Amino acid sequence: MLAFGGCGERRDVRGTGSGEDLLAALARGDGEEAMRLLDAGVVPEGGNAEGKTALMLALALRDPVVAEALVEASVERGASLERVDGEGGAALYHAVRA
Repeated sequence: MLAFGGCGERRDVRGTGSGEDLLAALARGDGEEAMRLLDAGVVPEGGNAEGKTALMLALALRDPVVAEALVEASVERGASLERVDGEGGAALYHAVRA
């Protein structure tokens, strides 16, 4: 997979990062790193210790650009959008709360 860097530079970013890295980036509010990981092909699957998915974390940050990218990546890469967190809330619940 190719992504664009600064000044239109194209770089190969396959295999750089994991779902855990994506969750960690979102937990610290780093939307730029989250987008880099999504561009690298990371599958937004799984959740953190509370069961929150990457999409739920992006919604909590009120970052619509990252949230939209996560939905698109989930659909393209076969990740579930229907997971619930440890309290039984799905992504839609978190979207309404945001």
